[in-house]
Amino acid sequence: VKAAESGAFHIYPVETIAEGIEILTGVPAGTVDEKGDYAPDTVFGKVQKTLMRYLKQSLQLKALESK
Repeated sequence: VKAAESGAFHIYPVETIAEGIEILTGVPAGTVDEKGDYAPDTVFGKVQKTLMRYLKQSLQLKALESK
């Protein structure tokens, strides 16, 4: 309580994880578009891009293993 009162610790009320992500990172969390994609300059867009890269790598490995 003392740390919060002195400004050394902050408490931010949030209603969603996305709000918390934005507060912690200073970057928009992102919203999904009609195709199911997120803007690349958002946290969720970067996560989506990374997950797609992992999927492609996994599929490539699986294809190599089946040969």
